[in-house]
Amino acid sequence: MIEITPLGLLLLILIVCLILDITSAEHPTKTVIDAALEKGALIDKDKLAKALAQAPKASASPQEIAKHLALLRQLRERVDADRELALAALQRDRALAALAEAEQTLNDLKKKQQRKSW
Repeated sequence: MIEITPLGLLLLILIVCLILDITSAEHPTKTVIDAALEKGALIDKDKLAKALAQAPKASASPQEIAKHLALLRQLRERVDADRELALAALQRDRALAALAEAEQTLNDLKKKQQRKSW
């Protein structure tokens, strides 16, 4: 089985959208992707496959492809920025948890020391 990350799947979908003409009508995959983004969940691959099968096939002009590539670059920059923020938040949360654990250990040792000194 081929494993693909959510970001890889998103980029694959966007590349497919570049090939398809999505400017004249709402693309069938939009509802699947929007639903996943609204819920903050992974994209349902079965629904996506059905939507892609329904997608209208048309050729895109070089100008449309260039426009979509520019949008894809912007989206990638946003995704990269979001990833960095998420990693920073995760690192902060881990550091806070470690700090809380160290403070608890220190407090336990202080209590233990006070009991010994009495």
